[in-house]
Amino acid sequence: MAAKAGISPLGTAVDIGAMLSMFACMLASITAASRVMMRVAHEGLLASALERTNRRRGTPGSAIVLSAGLMLGATVVLALHGMTGPDMNDLLGSLSVFGFLTAYALVAAALPFARRALGQHSHRVTAIAVVTVVVMILIVIFDLISASDPAHARIPYLYLAYLILGVAWYAVKRKKAAPVVR
Repeated sequence: MAAKAGISPLGTAVDIGAMLSMFACMLASITAASRVMMRVAHEGLLASALERTNRRRGTPGSAIVLSAGLMLGATVVLALHGMTGPDMNDLLGSLSVFGFLTAYALVAAALPFARRALGQHSHRVTAIAVVTVVVMILIVIFDLISASDPAHARIPYLYLAYLILGVAWYAVKRKKAAPVVR
């Protein structure tokens, strides 16, 4: 578009900006994932090596390497199966939306209980929390019925399988880590 408007350098600048933005998003994702891995390892649900941090910088090096490796591995596998970068961005971005919806719904559902525990119960907050959870559920339902192609139609089910595996992993690890009461 910039070339058609006679300002080609602007198109190049936009491309560079988009590339830098994607790089920053990748780094932020690796950082967030490694910190989550570190915390999960601290709880005994992943290998203890993932909770170790650099003495000087406090960064979880092994968790960063694993996080980056998983991202790279997934990208390579998808690329080897013929998926383009924009398609990966579209499908994986769509998949991640379900993670955000789950987190938002869980926080909204927990809010009234947390407020009550603090002695700050509010019917208004409870009503807003209920509406929020219902809206999150409706978004998922609308996504299920509006998927226009087979790849997008499978995303909610892939996410559900991911959740089931995660809960099963948690149950198995917690059962093994549970103290024996006599």
